[in-house]
Amino acid sequence: METKRKGPPRASATDMTAAETPVPAASPTEIGASGPPPETEPTRRQQAADRVAPDEIARFARAAFAAVAESQAALARTLAAISDAMAGLTRSGIDIASRTATDTLTVKTLSDAYRVNAQFACRSFDSWLDGSAKLSGLGIELAAEASRPILRQFGQSWREAAPFAR
Repeated sequence: METKRKGPPRASATDMTAAETPVPAASPTEIGASGPPPETEPTRRQQAADRVAPDEIARFARAAFAAVAESQAALARTLAAISDAMAGLTRSGIDIASRTATDTLTVKTLSDAYRVNAQFACRSFDSWLDGSAKLSGLGIELAAEASRPILRQFGQSWREAAPFAR
């Protein structure tokens, strides 16, 4: 029993045309590329770098590590302050909501309801504005305090490495 095959018929190996046969890649010598560059004399910069003692490199590494550690400490301090500010903002929101709920119990007329609603809007907006200003200031402080040790280390490293650049 013969089954019918779906799709186009398969091509046999003898049916492959020249365009379908794989072409080997050209070697670098055929393209015109030369081998590795010839050995050259080391430059003054390379010679100066070779003369740098391992203890100086270790000192650079320790100073860089100290700068990163100082940056992380500043980051932790500022994030703690941001956390405290956000907790204060949450407490303020809860306080505003509880005052508004208490004031709502005393509403007897429509004008009282408008007054309570206006007070709630003013308190909420004031709290939001104070909180966002405080959080923005802490964010700026975070960026400044966390980047200061690293930038100071970069400046010091450049000054110390300047004699080797000549």
